[in-house]
Amino acid sequence: MPGSNCTQATEFSLAGFTKDPATQVAQFLLFLLTYLVTILGNLGMIALIRASPLLHSPMYYFLGNLAFVNLGTSTIIIPRMLVGVLLGKKGIAYAGCMAQVFTFGLFVVTECFLLATMAYDRYVAVCHPLLYPLVLSPERCSCLVTWSYLLGLTNGVGQTVSMSSLFFCGSSTIDLFFCDISLLISVSTSDTTLSLIILRT
Repeated sequence: MPGSNCTQATEFSLAGFTKDPATQVAQFLLFLLTYLVTILGNLGMIALIRASPLLHSPMYYFLGNLAFVNLGTSTIIIPRMLVGVLLGKKGIAYAGCMAQVFTFGLFVVTECFLLATMAYDRYVAVCHPLLYPLVLSPERCSCLVTWSYLLGLTNGVGQTVSMSSLFFCGSSTIDLFFCDISLLISVSTSDTTLSLIILRT
């Protein structure tokens, strides 16, 4: 526990990539273009899968969920970074940082489990094609996707609880453009053993 003269940080300063104004403009345009392509690509994929009856199969069901997760992962980080570059605002509130930790943990772990589910889907389709409709029925597919989100939710809650129990009394500058868990642990002034264990599991 930190000393009695410790004042808990209410805001973190995100260093970003560069302080050079010319480079920041190029960086802003590059990330804006990348973000727009990501949004349009993922929304287009989701709309196409929903609209076409030919794409109502397990593979495309998983692909649509993966597109949604990719949409979420990029949306929790890039818009905040773009606003910071555009307005020159480097700070992020403690609550905003914890929200980034939660949603990033949720979407990243969900993506990992969805990719594993998609690998299983392809394995069954290639190695056991006659059993494919039985093994990957619509109910089973919904169950696999639901479990992916629940495991991601469990990770997000665990990471957020772990981070919110830490104290940040000294420097609250994070050398990145979003609240990364490992960098939050490095600027914490309290015991980070439990947080490191949770991060690595």
